[in-house]
Order: sequence, then structure tokens, then C-alpha cells
Amino acid sequence: MHRGFNPLDEADLQEHLTRYQPRLILARRKSAVAVATIDTSSLWRRAMREFGYGLTTVLQAVLAFRIGRAAQQCAPNAAFVNCCYPDAVNPLLLLAGIPVTCGTGNVSIIGAVWQSRRPTRLPVRILAHHAH
Repeated sequence: MHRGFNPLDEADLQEHLTRYQPRLILARRKSAVAVATIDTSSLWRRAMREFGYGLTTVLQAVLAFRIGRAAQQCAPNAAFVNCCYPDAVNPLLLLAGIPVTCGTGNVSIIGAVWQSRRPTRLPVRILAHHAH
């Protein structure tokens, strides 16, 4: 019986990375802020409002660490792009000895959307930060 691919299972990750040898590996987890906006009265939403987005660092890091370790072992030549709160998680990955090529997050997403809706192809430069 096929149980399907589970990206949180390091054995599954290692098996897939070994089999396919990707050149680019992207780690992305749904934003905890987006989840918190679904139910504005939830305990999670109140915690986010009180303590800020940094509270999600450990939640974002779990997936990035699992994918990063599997990539390091099974596809060491692949570029690893972390989109799981890279501002906070990428330094943790590097401290743990897990190579990360770069990160991309909300600023990149905003830039891509803005660029796609502009009538000109001039470069877009965006500076953004989380507001707590």
C-alpha cells in the first residue's frame, strides 16, 4: 500500500531527493499570520498580536531544518532556498551547519505581484518589515 509522500518525514525526503537529485530545493510553510487571520478571536491570533511573528520561528524552522538536513545528505549540489521565515531561520540553519543558498519571503512575493501588475518592466524595489 502506497502511503504517499510526507515532507515532514526525513526518510521520505531523503528517498525523494536521492531518487530525483533536484537542482533546486524550496522549503515553504504556510504563514502563521495567514492562519491566524482565519479566526480573529482564536488564542493563536491573540498570541500573535501580543508576542509578534517571531513567536512562529520554531514552527517555521522545523520544516526548513528537516528539508535542509535531507538536502545536505542526499542532494548536496542542489540550491536550497528557504522560504520559512528566512530572516530568523536562515541564521539558525547556518549555525547548525546546514548550507542554505538564500531565503525569500513576503518582500519577494510583494515584489513579484507588484511587477506582474505594472505596465512597465522597470525594476521594482521594495523595503518591508513586519509590524508588531
